[in-house]
Amino acid sequence: MSSTPLISLENVRVTLGGRAVLSEITWTLHQGSLWSVWGPNGAGKSTFLKLLKGDIWPDAIDGGRRRYHFDAEPRESPAELKEQIAWVAPEQQDRYWRQEWELTSGAVIESGFYQTDYVGHRLTRACRRAASGISDTLGIGHLWNRNVQTLSQGELRRVLIARALVAKPRVLLLDEVTQGLDRTSRLNLFQVLEGVVKAGTAVVLTTHRPDERIPGYGRLLRMEDGRITDGGAEGDALHLVQGASSFDRACSSRGSQGAELWAKKSPPRPRIHRETALRSAISCDPLISLRGVNVYLDRKRVVKDVHWTVRRGEHWAVLGANGSGKSTLIKTLVGDLHPAWGGEVGRFQDEMLSTLWDVRARVGYLAADFQSTYEWDKTARDVVGSGFFASVGLMHALTSTQQRMVEGVLALFHLEALADRIFDQLSYGQRRRILLARAVVHSPKLLALDEPFDGLDSSARQQWIGTLGMLAGRGTTLILVTHHEEDVPGWFTHVLKMQDGCVVHQGLR
Repeated sequence: MSSTPLISLENVRVTLGGRAVLSEITWTLHQGSLWSVWGPNGAGKSTFLKLLKGDIWPDAIDGGRRRYHFDAEPRESPAELKEQIAWVAPEQQDRYWRQEWELTSGAVIESGFYQTDYVGHRLTRACRRAASGISDTLGIGHLWNRNVQTLSQGELRRVLIARALVAKPRVLLLDEVTQGLDRTSRLNLFQVLEGVVKAGTAVVLTTHRPDERIPGYGRLLRMEDGRITDGGAEGDALHLVQGASSFDRACSSRGSQGAELWAKKSPPRPRIHRETALRSAISCDPLISLRGVNVYLDRKRVVKDVHWTVRRGEHWAVLGANGSGKSTLIKTLVGDLHPAWGGEVGRFQDEMLSTLWDVRARVGYLAADFQSTYEWDKTARDVVGSGFFASVGLMHALTSTQQRMVEGVLALFHLEALADRIFDQLSYGQRRRILLARAVVHSPKLLALDEPFDGLDSSARQQWIGTLGMLAGRGTTLILVTHHEEDVPGWFTHVLKMQDGCVVHQGLR
């Protein structure tokens, strides 16, 4: 590792919303180093990156010191260093989805030279070649003229990575950057990052998955409860990521009471098994049926002539590379998008439902981009309660039964401590857990989850995988979109694979 320091932190403390989110942080980032930052949801990892970037400051009183050593004289302000520090995070991606911009991928990548929203100056030919080159290196050259708001989660993530790399920053901060990337894209990114580090850029990345790192390269930094608890060689610290957080341990005793409250309406049956699910589904009528479905986004056909039937008791894993049409297919299935003329989508046909709202009352849904659309000034409790109405925010006051079910699901998933906090003040992983609770609070007949485990630590992922089994045992039909086949429970019965908008395989798993 180079001995040249770039950023140093000395006993730093950061308080946000009256809460200490970072405490006693002493650490130095050197040129050409690679750090993987581990820790459970809410450990302070994202805040740590924002502190390095300069978006937040140490507390004014007894908050320690942050210094940048980019020049001969160290400085405390990053004001003139923004173009040398690049950042990619889920919140950044949400912002591009939320704004009503019509920016092409190429325009977004080229804006990385100035770290601005738009390219304010005419770029030199060398800059344009560099932007085109990094685009091709990351495998997104074919997206250059596409509107970024029509891209899949993985496609947009790679565009933002290219934007961060294009100006060859001295520091590259990557917050859960592999979320939404298929395996090929992840491996390609790791190769690119290895070259970036060897060229002298310091890289700090956060992740919850042991396989989402550059194998055998760099060092690990373990965080918990806003503090650095371990920082050492990669192999020595791997075991630490498997441990439960103190927050999870403190809440574990309350889970059984929450389970009783939430399950009161419909007590759970024993956990489902694959053979049981297959037998129960054979004689069932279709729950969802798609016939000749084509979907266009920005005049591009992204779902092509899909025929698909989901029966009660079947559980489907939907797989495919970035941009293959998985998320668009699921949005069409639940009614967020509509097929082109001639395509048909049938939902709960034996129940004679009259409106799309009647359908959504029976569906639990989590989209990969849902966090970008939710109103941020709501409490976590209100967000969970909105699941009864499939709405953004509460459309009506909850009944006493609904209130008890909200409290029950919050307790079951160890979320009581977050219930009264504003949604926007939670970490990305904490918000994900709240939205998962929202999706299941009303015990839906159909649960469609698009990359539901993105941003979740190991403990939370395993908990939710177990929850899916409980829901299946109670009669919920599940559809799971994921790039991590290891996250698909063994009792899932069917698989649908997509490529370039087409279904290339569907059938028994």
